[in-house]
Amino acid sequence: MTWTTPHPGRPPANEIVFTRRFNNDAGAHLCAVDPVTTIERSITPPTAGRYDFNPNCSRQDARIAFARSTRATGMGGICAVRADGSGLVQLTTTAIGADELVDTTPTWSPNGRRIAFSRSRQGGAQANLYVMRSDGTHLRRLTFGQLGNFSPN
Repeated sequence: MTWTTPHPGRPPANEIVFTRRFNNDAGAHLCAVDPVTTIERSITPPTAGRYDFNPNCSRQDARIAFARSTRATGMGGICAVRADGSGLVQLTTTAIGADELVDTTPTWSPNGRRIAFSRSRQGGAQANLYVMRSDGTHLRRLTFGQLGNFSPN
């Protein structure tokens, strides 16, 4: 769960962005709710077998970074989308399988130019922190721990 930030001419603002599961855990998608009016809206469409989670809003513009996992393709990664649901891009791609490589918990740098996130193997073992530019280029590993390194902020 995260707050959107007000930006002149870039609605919506001051909403809470969260993950909603649907159809008895058939998938999960990103939604937003206005805390004053309680009006809700979808940001990413609900799609069976796809899980969008760990949303984090940029303070610099109306973009949301989040983790995505898709059962049908066995692929996942970090994605970004505008707060209105347009402009979806996949920034990292991981193959989910025997090694269970998973990218999660993206967080924006204060200037909005970089995204840090956790990359782990099955069960969180050997998790490390990575950083990349906000367009997904210049991926760099930051930690080299034997145990898990999680949840950059």
